[in-house]
Amino acid sequence: MRIATCERNSRVENFHTLAETCTAELLSLDAPEAYDKSLTLTVNEELTTDYTGPVTGRCSIGNPQNYTLVLCTSTTLEYQSTSVVLNTDGTFSFKRSWSGVKSFRLLRTATAGLVTVWEEPLCIRSYRMPSDAGDETVRVMKDRTYTYDQAVSAIALMAQGHSQAERFVRGLCAIVGSGGSEGSVPFFVNRMSAQTSSQYYRTGNAAWVAYALAYYLLKYPGGELAVVARDKLTQCAEWIEKFRVTDSSDVRSGLYISGSGRYQNGVFYPDFKADWCTSEHQFDLWFLFDLMGRVGFTGYAEKAAALADSIMEKLWVEDEGRFYAGMRTTGPDRASPLDCSSWGGLFVANFDTEKAWRCFTYLDRFWYATHDATGYTPYHPKYGYPSKQRGVWVEGSAGVALLARRLGEDAIATDILARLAPLRTRYGYIDSCDYPDDDDMPPWPSSCNTAWMILACNPQGFWNVDSPTIDAGYYRY
Repeated sequence: MRIATCERNSRVENFHTLAETCTAELLSLDAPEAYDKSLTLTVNEELTTDYTGPVTGRCSIGNPQNYTLVLCTSTTLEYQSTSVVLNTDGTFSFKRSWSGVKSFRLLRTATAGLVTVWEEPLCIRSYRMPSDAGDETVRVMKDRTYTYDQAVSAIALMAQGHSQAERFVRGLCAIVGSGGSEGSVPFFVNRMSAQTSSQYYRTGNAAWVAYALAYYLLKYPGGELAVVARDKLTQCAEWIEKFRVTDSSDVRSGLYISGSGRYQNGVFYPDFKADWCTSEHQFDLWFLFDLMGRVGFTGYAEKAAALADSIMEKLWVEDEGRFYAGMRTTGPDRASPLDCSSWGGLFVANFDTEKAWRCFTYLDRFWYATHDATGYTPYHPKYGYPSKQRGVWVEGSAGVALLARRLGEDAIATDILARLAPLRTRYGYIDSCDYPDDDDMPPWPSSCNTAWMILACNPQGFWNVDSPTIDAGYYRY
């Protein structure tokens, strides 16, 4: 396995502080749109989600009569409930409020300029949007959390023992069941309330949320949220079972279908059954079942073993050293996306190192360079995706680096991670470069990608990778 030759230029990544800096950037995505720490807001009432009574208090700002306080309420979206001009002594009074998570925005009355925001979100936003994003994009995406992103972010913080970890786990607990039925995990939620109006479900998202709860029990067995996390994890794991194919005559038997619901031409179909079994989701679920077995859930070690047998029997391609993209009702999906070899390699490394190395070798064909960066492309037109253009994908490249670390190749992992530096902003890493026509990968700072970089640097047992923090110092790439 080759290590790309470092270019002789001034580009240097600082691994002394990379994980710490990424954490600060990750948490910046959790911050309000504007915040002035010199200002305080005192509210006299306890603003629970069910509270609908009057709201009174005081704001500490000079010349308060020049400012307007807006009371907002979030359920599935944020709604501007009402506003008042502050009294000359800074006090305020709203006659009533509405059910949902409350937050406040302070504006300059004359210009409507935003001064500061007071809020307590349950989840992290998935993306920080650019200033030129359209109004509709802002309306939909400003407070959207993809549940996978919340899970990866929570795991990254837990891996470091960060003080904010339990707050993120509280958000995970709120997500479970918010899809309408006990244990359900929707694809996305409102970051303030962890609620959604969508019935779009994917087993991969559910597996990640559940894994994050199991990881919490591993790292914080006596944590403040241990009891509720265990209950929510139990509910979620039981809900996931409804997606398992149990008909022994079905080619997909023993695997889990992808979920339910789909959007088509702007219309949502909640009854649509996503009946293909994506390999990526099977890997997610195996890591979940394996960890649940290790933290004391009866029967899950056996469930992990049974799923591993089904994966290897139905999805492993022996003559190519890789996994299929998945299994459909008609047979295997023979395409080859990046994750099927990187995440697949991390999965198979638990019981067959030789196959894990074959996956790692197969990944060479996804190595790609652009004018921005070098790394790994999620899809390749020669391997099942003829209409896809290539680009460098941060999350996927970090996944390859994690596999390298699992195989003891820290030098390769360091090189991969360092070369992603051009895709990093003050708010974290963007999804990818050179994907101008791909709405699935917007060039916006992303909590998921930034969290993956943290985990690749310092996995702390995540997905059974026990490598220590990368200690490469200043690394020239």
